[in-house]
Amino acid sequence: MLKFALLLMIGLLFCGAAHAACSTSTSITTTTGVNTPFATSDDGSGNCESKFNFDQVGGTKVVGDACQVNAHTLQTISFATTPSLPVVVGVASKRIFICHISIETTTGTVAAAIFEGTGNTCTGSPQGVIGGATTGTGILLSTTPYVAGDGMAAIAATQVNADNLCFSFASSQQVSGELVTVTQ
Repeated sequence: MLKFALLLMIGLLFCGAAHAACSTSTSITTTTGVNTPFATSDDGSGNCESKFNFDQVGGTKVVGDACQVNAHTLQTISFATTPSLPVVVGVASKRIFICHISIETTTGTVAAAIFEGTGNTCTGSPQGVIGGATTGTGILLSTTPYVAGDGMAAIAATQVNADNLCFSFASSQQVSGELVTVTQ
């Protein structure tokens, strides 16, 4: 009962008070000392609303993460061989972003490389995307899934436009999982 009475008094204090007219715009000083402008307006009930500029942070244009602003491509991963294979083929003037990956072996462990390269076997100009460009410098997969990313933000990306996203395994065994990417 006491909690209800306190909430009622607080509500009357804030909601029942007359509101001053909103100024057309003002500014705040951020913790970094930057004077950031924002506008205020009446919400129709006599309450002032602050309208911050969400297009900028600290005066810099906000750019959405590739995995937030592009359509996702979901791919099933199923390999039983060792050669380097393009998993996602590169597109001219675009990079490939990994939003989510879940990958595992069916038995034992295997060293794997998740890298970028050119050509149908990814042998041209290889560079590591997750770990190194070779199975010896890559990641170790096991029956416990290697999982990274929730799909909402990029966890890794190719660095060179038009490069393929490639996988390579140190030995032949079944490797399975899923991969979510975007190309931008």
